[in-house]
Amino acid sequence: TTCTNDCPTMTQQIRGALDDVGHDVPVLAVSVDPANDTPARARAFLAKQQMTGRMRFLLGSDAQLQRVWRTFGIQPQGTGGREHSASVVLLDDAGVARVSFPVDQLTPEGVAHDLRALERAGAQS
Repeated sequence: TTCTNDCPTMTQQIRGALDDVGHDVPVLAVSVDPANDTPARARAFLAKQQMTGRMRFLLGSDAQLQRVWRTFGIQPQGTGGREHSASVVLLDDAGVARVSFPVDQLTPEGVAHDLRALERAGAQS
């Protein structure tokens, strides 16, 4: 919620992908800085990124978020200035991770393409 580089960039890329697809899908941002990520800061971040109602935040303590971080290979914000990981993961209808975009390869077009492919695959099963 306090990140000023990768997180706003990723959020804008996701917003562009949702606009391109033409409908919203569930979007969840996972806190990587529990000490600073509060509900009020999450709401402010979403409002600033024009994603209120289109994206939610998973907030909690370090202990509460550990399982999610491990499951998705998320590196939280570290002490001593260590930077958090920055990627977007697309899940299928069963909640299985299918595609991962590092921030430097993330584009609205790429995300929209893969969202459509996942939707088609879900409709066929």
